[in-house]
Amino acid sequence: MELKGDIANGFEAVGDAFLKNFSELNDLGASACLYIDQKKVVDIWGGCTDEKEAEPDTSKEWQHDTLVNIWSTTKGFVSLAMHMLMDRGQLDIDQPVAHYWPEFGANGKEEIPVRFLLNHRSGMAGWQNEFSKQTPPEILYDWDEATRLLAEQEPFWEPGTASGYHLLSYGHLVGEVLKRIDGRPIDKFIKEEVTTPLGLDFHMPVAESDLSRISDVRLMPNFKTMSSESRAKLSKLAQFAFTNPLARVGDANSEAWRKAVIPAANGHATAEAVAKLYGVLSTGGAQLISEESIERMREPAESGVDLILGAGMSEAELIWGLGYRINHDNSYGPNERAFYHGGFGGSLGFCDPEHNFGFGYVMNRMDMSSRSGQRAAALLDAVYSCL
Repeated sequence: MELKGDIANGFEAVGDAFLKNFSELNDLGASACLYIDQKKVVDIWGGCTDEKEAEPDTSKEWQHDTLVNIWSTTKGFVSLAMHMLMDRGQLDIDQPVAHYWPEFGANGKEEIPVRFLLNHRSGMAGWQNEFSKQTPPEILYDWDEATRLLAEQEPFWEPGTASGYHLLSYGHLVGEVLKRIDGRPIDKFIKEEVTTPLGLDFHMPVAESDLSRISDVRLMPNFKTMSSESRAKLSKLAQFAFTNPLARVGDANSEAWRKAVIPAANGHATAEAVAKLYGVLSTGGAQLISEESIERMREPAESGVDLILGAGMSEAELIWGLGYRINHDNSYGPNERAFYHGGFGGSLGFCDPEHNFGFGYVMNRMDMSSRSGQRAAALLDAVYSCL
């Protein structure tokens, strides 16, 4: 695999780690980017956008402007929009959600503060409260119906008592609050207030003219579905949240998914776009938000085993900030106060304000095992070794 792009002197180890991801960790196509003090010091890519085992020489090469679905790394962009409203005095996250979205104040949700949406403690980890019901995946494409159902249902657990990752519901919950305050849908707000001013190659939805730049996402070689034994270890709530509605990997390769607005999961971006955004945040966010907002982003909620991400899995505690995860366990480098958001399969947006850097990694081969963050972690280890 040929490494393409630019690496500043002293950061060669990042390129070495990138190549190692291909030779040892099965990357197919990927890009990685690093901004320090808002200056781009690493911008690399390589591999291919498809996988033709019979005719490998005909595979399409990954380009600098190749887009790929970044799944939950999208949430970092969405959370930023909420912090911008806070900075402008338009949003008080300790007000009930129902203060801004009156219909939401039903069935035990009257007092849930907006804060609990951002740190995944609202109890609204998915659609429908009855485990016997299956929500069709089509709900993700119908904003009005999806938000109506969320407004009507009960929480899955007592709000505020625990975190439970709002896998797909997060974007609709947060996005509807923003829409009620600002008047614009979340995708339009992000485009007009964030990506266009900063020149970020991030898209949700993807315009017709950009569809040809998208790489399909693929599963790792020899992928095996979760065994019935492993599935049985998950709580009923965790099983339900991951499958209700069920978003399959292949769904992200459809035109319908790419043209939809699913703000928890269907942003499409380059690594450069992700890194530049977090690079701006790492140096105080002056172009977008105040320095106080950066501290607020990593304001920790109570720690504990997440009811969705932890139950039946590692049982490790995690700490949510306001819309971001805090690196308290050093999953990504030594700074316990760094914050980030990763995506299903392995993508990552990462911010270290103490070292003034933002990092982005996107790829098309998805690792759905507990090792999904291993490739991004290896790249960040290389970054820290160069500082």
